[in-house]
Order: sequence, then C-alpha cells, then structure tokens
Amino acid sequence: MSAPTQVRASHLLVKHRDSRRPSSWKEATVTRSPEEALAIVQQFRQQIAAAPDVPAAFAELASQESHCGSARSGGDLGFFGRGQMQKQFEDVAFGLPVGGLSEPFFSDSGCHIAAQQRAAARPVAARPVQRASVRARVAAPEAPERASESPRGFPSPAQQLPELISKETVRALESELDNGAAVAALRRFNDNLAALPADSWEAKLRPVMHELAYNLESFNPAFTAVLLKVQSTIGLTDYVRRDQALKHLIQPLAGEYGMHNNEAQARTHRELFSIWYADLLKEPLEELLAAAPRPAAAELFFHQMMRDINGACQDPVDQACYAMGYNLAIEYLADYEKTWMLDSFRALNQRVLAPAGRPLTEWVFLEVHAEGEAEHAAIGHEAVVSFVPAAQEAVLRRAIQDHDRDMASFYNHLADLLEL
Repeated sequence: MSAPTQVRASHLLVKHRDSRRPSSWKEATVTRSPEEALAIVQQFRQQIAAAPDVPAAFAELASQESHCGSARSGGDLGFFGRGQMQKQFEDVAFGLPVGGLSEPFFSDSGCHIAAQQRAAARPVAARPVQRASVRARVAAPEAPERASESPRGFPSPAQQLPELISKETVRALESELDNGAAVAALRRFNDNLAALPADSWEAKLRPVMHELAYNLESFNPAFTAVLLKVQSTIGLTDYVRRDQALKHLIQPLAGEYGMHNNEAQARTHRELFSIWYADLLKEPLEELLAAAPRPAAAELFFHQMMRDINGACQDPVDQACYAMGYNLAIEYLADYEKTWMLDSFRALNQRVLAPAGRPLTEWVFLEVHAEGEAEHAAIGHEAVVSFVPAAQEAVLRRAIQDHDRDMASFYNHLADLLEL
C-alpha cells in the first residue's frame, strides 16, 4: 500500500504560557505551565480512550475543551498534506494508523492529542475549508520553493529571481506585533468592555459600535487596494509569484462578502454585524449610520490605511511589498481583536445583559470572526512568502509598524469612550 500523501485528522489542543500565541477563544491570556497543560491533556486522553465510542468522545471533548478554533468542528482539521502543519504535528498525524489516538505531544501551539480519521495516497478533491486549522498553518515549516514552477509559456528561471523572504523571518516580524502598541490597546479596550457598568453600558457602548461599524467596512477598500498594488507590478515582478500572491489575497476579501470555496454564498459580514447590533442595542444599525455616517476615529483610521497602502513608497514593487506587509499586520492583529472581543462580550452578557433580561442571542458575527481571522492571518502570511523578496524585510517591518501604530490609536480612542 502506498504511503499516504494526505491525512484527515482531528486534534485537541491545550495552550500554555509558552505557546506561540498564549491566548484562545477559551482564555484571553493563558497562564498555565507546560507541565499543567500536559497533565490536562493526559486526563483528556484517558477519558477518550475509555469511552465506548472513541471518535464521538473525541469530537465532543474537543468541541468543549480545545483551545483551537477547530473546536467548532469537533477538532476536525480536514485533509492536509505534508508541509501544511507544524512539523511536530505532521509527524504524529502521518504516523498514526486510521482510527488511531496519539499520546500527548507538544508543538509550538501547545500540548495536543490527535486522532487520524482517514488517509489518502492521492490528493483529495477540494472540500469546504475548515477555518479552524489555521493557527497550525500559520506556523507551518517552510515549504519548498515553488515560485519558479511556471505554467507552460511563462518561464521564470529560478536563478533570475530574487530570493524570497523566509517563513522564519515573517514569523519573527509577526511576533513583534505580539508585544506591540495595538495588542496593548486591544487589551485595554477589552478590559473596559468586559467591565462596563450595568447602569450605563448602553450609553457607553453605542458610540463604540458606531465606530466599529464604519471600521468594519473600511477594511474592504484597504484589502482591494492591496490587491491592486500587487497586480500593478505586472511586467515588474514574476508572473507566477504575483499570481500566487493574488490567489491568497483575494480569499479574505471574498470572505467579507460571504463567499467561500465550494460553499453557497452566505451573509456578508456587514449583514452579520447589523444583525448583531440590532440584537445588542434593540435598534436598527441603519438609523445610526444614516444620522452620522462618518464617525471621527474610524474615518481617520481609514484615511491612514489608504494613505499608507497607496503611497508609502515611490517604487511600485516597494509599494506592493509594503502593502502586503500592511495587510499581514491587519490580518494578524484581527485574530487578537476578534477573539478577545468575543470573550469580552461573553463576559458582559453573563454579568450584565442576561441578568437584565436582555441576553445577547446573535453571536454569529463574533463567532465567525473569532474562528476565521486565524485563517486570514495564515493566508496573509502565505501571500507574503510567495511574493516578497528577502531584501524587502525593512519595507515589511515599516508597514507592520505603521499599522500597529494606527490600530493602537483607534482602539485607545474606543477604550477612552468606554471610560467616559
């Protein structure tokens, strides 16, 4: 029997304080030690192994306890091939027999147990993306260079192309954001949000939601501008590299409009926000936006984004690389933004809204973003490493720092509104 080229696996992840990203949909800040995480996972494995239906027990426990977004699909990561996951995870998943349950093991993400569902010797046909497997893909080991593999008629000899930036370098740039100004501002904002007083939460939250509604839509022209900057390097950059980058960049923008591969078109993110707003504040969002269509902080943030994406550099290739770095920062920080926001609204709902008889019932907007932003971060990461030359590292860093600065300013303003 041929060795499998793809496997379908599930996992249950428990993070610890040394995890690559010590936060999750379950915990805004993870403080447990690696040893404590291992003890928890060992207990989970014993519980699953003793169950009469191991796959069902695994899925149920993963949906409740896994720190990965794949909890929403019972830990199912779908099919993946070699080079798509962290090496530690890949080795375990490909080493399991079908139906096998692993012993606890560590990766950069935390402590896992994994179960293989199926194996395939040939690539499996496209299926709906499991949006939850992304954190592993963000940290996937560097794949073999593919940029020189041109379609027939479009030769791009590898020796004539500049060396691409490495995954390790991009990860290092992303890690600078973990301790940046925007993460600090997001933490301050979410602390204030979760602690809103019962007697004034509505008055404090309404202007914040106004800013967030404008801000949500303002990212679409920013994403479009990034696409145009890359596409505008036609004749200046390699055909295949440019095509690969654009293929990655278009996916999050399409997702904003409810479009995903092999799925019927869903509601747009603006529709989901409008439903969430109406459920939260018991009034239509359209009335708020019609009365004041241009909230000051969100409009300023939008103008800063468009100014930088469109005109930070004079050279077109430099500008395209800058735009991709800016996009990388948008997507990376959005994972923090939406995961923490979901946690904060859950806390507010439990402490204030539900006891007041106004429980929040429309969670789809928050859940879709908390689950999907990690995937978008992974896609932004892959776009960069498929296109940006290693010599452009300084340009990427500048773009990342610019967005970090502007996002911090915006969220510090929102935190101020909650403190008034």
